Amino acid sequence: MPSLRESPAGQSAAAALFAVPWCCAVPAALSIASLAGAAAARLWLARVVWLLLPLSAALLARAFWLLYVRGHDAPWARRVTWASAAIAIALWTPRLASLL
Repeated sequence: MPSLRESPAGQSAAAALFAVPWCCAVPAALSIASLAGAAAARLWLARVVWLLLPLSAALLARAFWLLYVRGHDAPWARRVTWASAAIAIALWTPRLASLL
């Protein structure tokens, strides 16, 4: 007579015991950890947000300088630079408008 471990029912039970933490508990734990990390990052970014505006403006200025003054023109460089500038303006405009 085969043992429970060697029978199909025993293998199914062992597989179920192995699968339950991976399908339920691990994703739940990871989602809680990611929410906590996002909250911590938001608290930290709220303190340094005014450092990020000049930094983004300086990096965009350098990108435009390299593109138009130095002539480092790659096929998609102009499109990516202008798209980045548009995204930065769209993201910073509401924050700056709230100060007025």
